Amino acid sequence: MTIQENARFTVYRLASEYMENIDSIYLWDLAKMIKNAFNIGAISKPEVEMLGYNLSRLTFDEIMNA
Repeated sequence: MTIQENARFTVYRLASEYMENIDSIYLWDLAKMIKNAFNIGAISKPEVEMLGYNLSRLTFDEIMNA
């Protein structure tokens, strides 16, 4: 498994856990993980926007400034 595949898997798993139990993970820590996954090419801009919207209506710019 490459670094990008591992980062993508981790971000989606943590996003799923966050949606199931909002108190389990700090939102801005998750936003930083999404930003880092985007920066290394593990996820695309539409995926960042989709994850941000599903989590707490975060915009792409908010995630990139996390």
